[in-house]
Amino acid sequence: MEGESYIENFERLVESVERLVRSYEELESENLQLRETIKEKERKIDKLSERLERFEREKGLLREKVDLLISRLDGLIQNG
Repeated sequence: MEGESYIENFERLVESVERLVRSYEELESENLQLRETIKEKERKIDKLSERLERFEREKGLLREKVDLLISRLDGLIQNG
């Protein structure tokens, strides 16, 4: 009778360890997927940041050109 309880306890321990190992493997896989997702999002953020910087530069150049055109028009109006 005591021998059976040791065997049953050992079998429960084996099952618990197997569940733990499966859980670990699932979490490890999920972790890897999440890390890949993070890398992908970081690449996307980098690309969007580069685009934003380019748009900001272009906006500045356009503003300078518009200001120059307004100045020229003001000059024409004052001389006209």
